[in-house]
Amino acid sequence: MKAKGKPTKKKPAKKRPSRKQQSKKTSPQKQRLQDELVRLLPEVEEEGLIFLLKQAQVLIHNLQVDRINREVEELEQTQQSTTRAAPSPAAYRRAARAAAVVDIEEAANGEAFYLVFPDTRKILGLEEMRLLVRACYEPKRKSEALNRMYRWMQRERRDILSDGKIGSNSSRLLEAIFHRIREKYTLKE
Repeated sequence: MKAKGKPTKKKPAKKRPSRKQQSKKTSPQKQRLQDELVRLLPEVEEEGLIFLLKQAQVLIHNLQVDRINREVEELEQTQQSTTRAAPSPAAYRRAARAAAVVDIEEAANGEAFYLVFPDTRKILGLEEMRLLVRACYEPKRKSEALNRMYRWMQRERRDILSDGKIGSNSSRLLEAIFHRIREKYTLKE
């Protein structure tokens, strides 16, 4: 029981900052873009919203990768002052970028696939994806599979090689695509 005469203090509820308070924290340009996006959202269909959400996730992921790359570079610079034979910051960035920063997303209808690189997205049709899956599974050795994937991209999809900055069949990014395909898909017989 509560004693009479002793009022209990209520903790004030935390309020969300108003739009005006939020705009003080963001630049006018960013606020204008956010307002425009919010205004347009009711007109976007569900599939479009899913696409926008995935794009936002890719952007945030890329920002996180950039942050990690900066941290690795800073760490490298501090280690370089104490050790002589440490790899260059560029080597760390290349390794971080190639270390499975590749994803494959499927369109809602299953007829298209998005190959997501750190800097770009490439769309593949269902048949193209089937060819890549086959190229990853049919050869006995990984090196043969990478050769087959690279040759197919040279013949059919040079844009993937150039936009993904894949210079040869020994590219780590090509290897990351190989591993990602094998993680997500199997070859139907």
